[in-house]
This record gives sequence, C-alpha cells and structure tokens, in this order.
Amino acid sequence: MSKYFLITTALESTWNLNSKTVFLGEWCKLYKKKSIWEKMDTITNQYHWNDREKYYSDYQYLNSLYEKKLSLLSQKLGTMHGITKNIRFWRIIIGPWLKFFIDSVFDRYENISLLNKSYKVEDTLILQYKLKEWAPNDFENFYKQLTSDEWNHVIFSECIKNMGLSYTKLDIKLESLDESQINFKDKLINSLILLTNKLTPSFLNKIVIVQPNISIRKLFKFQFKLRQIPFLWRKQKFNLSKNFNINKRLLLKDDSVENGYEQLLDRLIVNLMPLNYVENFNIFYKKSLACYPKKPSIIYTANAYQGNDSFKFWLAHHVEKKIPFVLGQHGGNMGIERFNQCEDHQVSIADIFISWGWHNYKKTNIKPLPTPQLDKMQPKFKRDGDIIMTLSDYPRYFYVHAGIPAASQVLKYIGEQIEFINSLNINLRKSLKIRLQYDKFNWNLEKRFEDSGYKYSLEDTRQNFISRLNDCSLSVSTTNSTTFLETLSLNFPTIVFFNANWVEIREDAKLLVDSLRRVGILHKTPRSAAIFLNKLDGNIENWWCDEELQRVRKEFCNSYASKNSNWSHQWQQLFESLEK
Repeated sequence: MSKYFLITTALESTWNLNSKTVFLGEWCKLYKKKSIWEKMDTITNQYHWNDREKYYSDYQYLNSLYEKKLSLLSQKLGTMHGITKNIRFWRIIIGPWLKFFIDSVFDRYENISLLNKSYKVEDTLILQYKLKEWAPNDFENFYKQLTSDEWNHVIFSECIKNMGLSYTKLDIKLESLDESQINFKDKLINSLILLTNKLTPSFLNKIVIVQPNISIRKLFKFQFKLRQIPFLWRKQKFNLSKNFNINKRLLLKDDSVENGYEQLLDRLIVNLMPLNYVENFNIFYKKSLACYPKKPSIIYTANAYQGNDSFKFWLAHHVEKKIPFVLGQHGGNMGIERFNQCEDHQVSIADIFISWGWHNYKKTNIKPLPTPQLDKMQPKFKRDGDIIMTLSDYPRYFYVHAGIPAASQVLKYIGEQIEFINSLNINLRKSLKIRLQYDKFNWNLEKRFEDSGYKYSLEDTRQNFISRLNDCSLSVSTTNSTTFLETLSLNFPTIVFFNANWVEIREDAKLLVDSLRRVGILHKTPRSAAIFLNKLDGNIENWWCDEELQRVRKEFCNSYASKNSNWSHQWQQLFESLEK
C-alpha cells in the first residue's frame, strides 16, 4: 500500500508540497490556490456522508447521544452552579451549541477514520495550540469557529492524536480566533436601549417580541395592534472574564463513555464548552435578565433561539415559570425535508411553533398560520425580462444535519449550477443573470463562474430580490430554501432544481412535491430543468398560467408557503388566547 502525507485543512503552513499527498476533503483545496495544488501529486479522500443511508443512521445515533449528553450535562451544570432547573431550561441554553458540537466533532472523526481505513498515512503536520484557548465565549463565537480552517485544524488534530496516527508537531503557534470586544459606541447604544426599555411601563411590554425576522414597519404596526410599545432589542454582549477553570470543567466529565469517538467528544466538551455556560454562567445569567422585561406574559422570536445567548438565558428563566413561548418558522425547507436538526430543536423548546402551513400530527404544538415574511408586494412579470438564478453559499466544512449538500458535496452543487447554464440554449443564456450569495466560505464562486465563461452573467446582489423580479420573466432556484417559497407564494414564474440525494423529502410532503415535478416547476437534475426551459421556447407566461399548474401551486403554498395580508389578525388572536 502506498504511503501518503495527509493534509487536513487549507492552512498552507501544514502542507508538504513535495510528498505524495492525500487531501482529507475538498475543503482543503481553495480554488484561488489551484495553481499550487494542481501541480502536486495528490488524491482526495471520499466524503463519508456521500452514503446517505449512513447520513440518516448517523443522524439517529447522534440524536440519541445528544439527548444522553444533554441529560447528563443538565445535572452536572445544575450542581456546578447551585441551581435546580428542568432539562428544558438547559435545552434552551446549551442545546444549540451541544447539538452542533456533537455532530461536527463526529463528522471530523469519521472523516479521519474513513481515510485511515483507505490510505496508509505516514505523516501529517500539527501546529502548536492550547485546547483551552479555543473555548469560545458563547454560541455566536463558536459558530464562527465552526467554519474556520483554524478550529477545524484543532479538531482534526485531536482526532489524529486520539486514533494514534503518525504526526509531526510544528514549532508554529496556531492563534485562536479573535473574539470581538464591545467598543464604546456599542456600549453606549446598548445602554441607551436598556434605559429606554426600563422606562417603558411593563404593561406595554407584556408580549415580548425579539428578532422576529419581519420588517420594522410590520413589527411596529403589529405591536400597536396588540396595544404595546415595541421592545427595542439588540444582541447584548458583555466583556466578561476569559479565565478558564479546569477544575470546574472536570466536573462535566462523563465516566461512562465506551468508544473512541465518545471518549474524544467527552474530553472536547470539557475543554471547549463556551465560557458563558461554565465560568461566566452566574454573572452572564444576571446580566441577561437585566436586558429584557421582568414580567412578560408571552415571548416570541423567529431567530434569537439559537445565536443570542443573552436572550436564551432570559427565555429559559421565564419558560421555567410557565410563560408561553412562541417560536416562528424563519425560513424554507422546514416541513419538507426528511429531517432537519434545527427544526427538531425549535419544535422541542416551543410551547407553540408557528409553521408556514404544514402540520405534524405527532407534534401537536405545531400551529400553521400565514407568515408575515411572505407578505410582500407582488412583482410585475416582464415578458422579455431577465431569467434570474439564485445560488446558496454553503460552508466548506459540515455544520448542520439537514437536506443540503455538506462539505465536499458543495463542489458538486457548484458544478450542477454550471451544468444547468451550459445546457441552456444560446438565447436563454444571454438573458440569464446569476445572483451569488456573499462568498463567506472561500469557495471563490465568482472566479469559478468567470472561468466557466459567465463573467458577464453575474450581477450585483445589493438590490432587493423581490424588487429585482420586476425586471424578470422567470426565477430559477437551486435549493430547497426560502427563495422558491417566496416566488411561488407571489405567483411569479419559478423553476426549481435540486439534487434528490441531498434534499430528501419526508413522506407526508412527497405528494405535493411530486405534483410540482408533474407540472414542470421542480426538477431532479439541472439538465432536466434546462431542457424543460429550452422547450418552453419563451412561452413562460402561457406555461405559468396553465390551470393545472396554478391549482398545484396554490395547494403547495397552502401547506408550505401560507400567505395572507390579514396575517396580523390571526396572530393577534393566538397571542390574546395565550394571554388568557
């Protein structure tokens, strides 16, 4: 068996350009560094979750492990901090971090494990780091770490050490990622907002709405309808101590772990749990309660449940006192995908989960209501307008269990978009405009499309998407996300294609999803979508106005993109019934 040098990330300080090399995954090979890695003698390891049955069975195993860890940590954290709280309290506070952490560490471990079975690795380079320096302040800091090369180098290195693989330690320090401190301007703004909220009489802030993911105008109008003054929320961060207390953290240790991955996970939880949940818990808890109303009657959010730690501490405090918590669906794919870890978490912590129209008869707290997020002004159809194609930007490293391309699979997703454009006839290609997301994850999307010959098809994404549709004849969506639900609910001509291997559909959604395929809206492959569009020969309006298509569109929207300009009345009725 050939011997290889292993590269785990895109950090070039850990590369050896002169050895026969195996890349752990496509995330190592930045497109802007193509001139370097193309000249090397390399192969790339297959991604372990290309096997979708393994993906699903691992999801079930990791869910079970998460519940076990959550129960154990709830008891240990309660003892550590001298408080008695139920498991829902801790699920709200540490649940998002714990689930992302468990699944991500497993993914890194499995990648190394699969590679070790497939190739003989004789060496890899590991930078110097102190594990405790990578304990983040809060969930928000952890989320930034999760997609970085530096954090992933640490986790892959820990996996390599755990498995006893050969490595060489470099005399180069890997610096932990800077965590922003609150500057004077932010402190001042936060202080003014807190003062304003404190001066507001409590009876005018009984229904507390935080990060609702709706426009300011709609929010103020709805709050006034509830006879309230809107609560002025702003994500609160505090400059707290970075003191790491290993003796306190050792109290979190799980002595019952059995296998290599779970042993590694336990050690990493002890060392990398955010400081706000361990060392700074009491002071952060106290400061968080001071940031929000003291006597809410109802709490609502769409986005703050995950990344806003101060809100989560305050929420958990009041939920334990039986204050109703309403959580609104904030985007697409929920209710459609076979599974989604964020949906699972949201439904499990909410008293009422407001869906965009779908039910789950096993989870009676799901309440379908029309969403204000889809209550938008109808764009005008322009017969000879542009065809606008929207792409998603995914991290180079796995980060969430859902029906999306993960890690190395994103490269195939990008290739499918180029395949779609290549399959269009020349006239359609001329009218196509490609709307890229901001390239936050170093896939270098703009350069890839330029090199494929589509430099002049790329467009500035600063213009609002719905406004942009006024100059378009068709929207092309490439993922199971909010965009195609928006355009379908607006009755704007839409074609969607996504890879069925990644976007698996749950049983009770298959009938309506198949009906979208039957009328030509949804396609399983980029080539199928392009061929269909070519055959329309410019008659988009006639196709879209077809009676059967419109019936299917309405049925689908009723279940997954419910829209009603009178949404506020139905929401008001819900909140008033909960208050009573």
